[in-house]
Amino acid sequence: MAQDTQDASRRAFLSATGAAALVGSLAAAAAQLDSERKIRVGIVGGGFGASFQWHLDPNCTVEAVSALRAARRAHHQRVYKCPKAYESL
Repeated sequence: MAQDTQDASRRAFLSATGAAALVGSLAAAAAQLDSERKIRVGIVGGGFGASFQWHLDPNCTVEAVSALRAARRAHHQRVYKCPKAYESL
């Protein structure tokens, strides 16, 4: 009898996790269908975050750059092909 209870709980567990996996995969597929929307980002400063390649992602647009140093601002404008630049926030 204890074996039957254990098997039943395993079945319930596998059924529930299978359903959760199915729902998760359907949600991921639905999210991919909506990938026409672009993510807009701004680059601030020139430290660690400036090394990311956001501008190469087709679903990402660099809207503006900001840096205190003029040379760094100009560099980011060239790299990210972004006409908007700000001296500070």
